[in-house]
Amino acid sequence: MFFEEENLAVEIFDVLEFYHDNVHNVGNRPFHALSYRIEADTHISTATQRFHAKGGSLMYFPKNCAYRRESKNEHSIVIHFELYNRDFNEIELFLPSNSKEIEGLFREMLAVNGRLGGSGLQKSRIFFEILASLRKETEDGARSQGALGDTEAYIAEHLSDPDLTVAQLADRLYMSEVTFRKYFWQQFFTSPKEYILKKRFEHSFLLFNTREYSIADVARLCGFTDAKHFSTLFKKRYDVSPSEMLRGYYCGR
Repeated sequence: MFFEEENLAVEIFDVLEFYHDNVHNVGNRPFHALSYRIEADTHISTATQRFHAKGGSLMYFPKNCAYRRESKNEHSIVIHFELYNRDFNEIELFLPSNSKEIEGLFREMLAVNGRLGGSGLQKSRIFFEILASLRKETEDGARSQGALGDTEAYIAEHLSDPDLTVAQLADRLYMSEVTFRKYFWQQFFTSPKEYILKKRFEHSFLLFNTREYSIADVARLCGFTDAKHFSTLFKKRYDVSPSEMLRGYYCGR
C-alpha cells in the first residue's frame, strides 16, 4: 500500500493547484499523483473502485490509471511524481485527522515548486514529511485498542444498517482499508466483513427466538435488504433455513 511504504525512490515532476467543478474522464497518465483536497465533494470511480473525496482527504493515483472524476467546488493541490522502486495498481484514499498539518505541507510544496520549479531536494524532503506524517498517524491509530474496541461497539449498534461497510469503519479511524483490515485481524482473528456477517447472524438468532418477527423483518433488522439473499446465506452457514428456525427445528448444530 502506497501510504505505508518506506524507502521509496521518488522524483517530483510538478506541483499544481486546481479548481474543479465538472465531470472529467482522466486518461492513462505516465506519472503517479498524490492529491490533497482543501475543499471538495468529489466522486472518483474506475471499473473496480469508487471513492467519495471531501475536504481534508488525500488520494494516491497510480501511474497509467484511468478514472472518472465528478467534482463539485473542488480546490486541490496535486503532486505529480515518478516511482522507481515500487509498483502500485490501485487508487487509495486517506482521511488524516491532522489534515491542517498535511495541508500546510502541500502548500509549502506548492510554494517551493513555484520558485522556478523549486529545489528537487526541498520538494523531496516535503514529500517524505507528508508520508512520514501519514504513517505515524496510521501506526498511532492502530496501536489504540480502545479505537478498535469502539469499532466493535459501533458495529453492534449498526447491525441493522445495510450501508455498514469496511470503508466506513476504516474512515472513522482515519485508516486506509488495508491498514484497518490488518489490525482488525490482529485483534479479532477474522476479517471485518466476516465479523460483521457473524454478528448479524448471531443477532438474527435472538430475533428468531422471540417468535415475534417474520423472516423479512429479521433480515431487515440484521442489515439485509433482500430476505431471499439472507435466507440463502443463513441456510449455507447453518444447514438450516430461517423458516425451520421459526418452526423451532434448530437444535444447536
